[in-house]
Amino acid sequence: MRSLCKGFDEVVLRYKNAFTSCSHSDTWECDPHYGDCGRESHLEVNTVYNTSEWCQREGIMTRLVPINTYFGMRSPQTTIIPSLRVPSNCGRNFTLLAFDPDGDRVGCSSYRSTLPSILNLSPDCTLSFPATDSSNEGNYVVQLYMYDSPNQDITLTYTGGSQYNHTTSDRLSYIPLQFVIKVDGAVASCTEGQYLPRFLPPTPDNRAQLYTPVGHTLEITISTETTLSTVSELLFSGPHNMELTGPAQGQFILRWTPSQSEDGEHHPVCFVAQTNSTSTYQSELRCVIVSVSNETTTTTPAATTPMNPPATTPMNPPATTPMNPTATTPMNPPATTPMEPPATLTTTPPTITTPPPPAKP
Repeated sequence: MRSLCKGFDEVVLRYKNAFTSCSHSDTWECDPHYGDCGRESHLEVNTVYNTSEWCQREGIMTRLVPINTYFGMRSPQTTIIPSLRVPSNCGRNFTLLAFDPDGDRVGCSSYRSTLPSILNLSPDCTLSFPATDSSNEGNYVVQLYMYDSPNQDITLTYTGGSQYNHTTSDRLSYIPLQFVIKVDGAVASCTEGQYLPRFLPPTPDNRAQLYTPVGHTLEITISTETTLSTVSELLFSGPHNMELTGPAQGQFILRWTPSQSEDGEHHPVCFVAQTNSTSTYQSELRCVIVSVSNETTTTTPAATTPMNPPATTPMNPPATTPMNPTATTPMNPPATTPMEPPATLTTTPPTITTPPPPAKP
């Protein structure tokens, strides 16, 4: 967030969309009665996700918001691969990336209890798939939302003297997250490193936190291993201008050079290794947080490293992935059923409102 003129700040919003074809696009509407509708700087194809199944894009928008009035844009951050795969006979935990630059506690909940029955979601954002039989093979749409809560009671005081209190049990904001899990046919062995790709060092741990200064290129080396199949590609979701090289002997390198406008920001990056032979298999999902700062580059798991950025840190908006699956999907609800988020749920792209602070329930 940057102060531009008296009484207003500029907020940078980032969000992601996923489509079954790059020929598809998104539209949005904004009611200027509730404040600045912003301007969309650019919407670029995330060319690093090149499979024929999905096309992912990152939108970047800037908006002016008043400094001393209620502003509903405090939210956690995440990203996701649009389509994840798992063999029906192999159990797997998908540990979703969920963090908040303000240091708030982040949790997850399914939307209106519509999570497919073959999946289980824990409050810490771990999505579990237990091994099943062939009757449950197919595509499943996952619709959930992430929320943040304060670590201690807080009171917001506005210029006019009005106050708004939050307790640790309150949820400050919500962001939607949607993606597809494909339950494939059974595999001869569920042991990682045989048919299913396995990550090897120096691949960062899941939820690791990395640092890079402005103008310096960050390199993330990802090493994989399989003995009974061949890793052919790395699928990932990150900043639109992140570059990928590989594979070379099962090793990939992600490179990203942040610009001055990204100083102080935090960017989520998620990836899976994938084989493309007779059958397609994916590795576990891993995600990291890249912070643009002058700290020494590290791979300390984010779960043990609370983030406390300065107050001037630009807030990144939620990453979202509207789905357009075409295959017949044994799911509840069906893929054609649009998600209707609750009143406090931020849609894609996020809508900023500036009404008076709501009365505490």
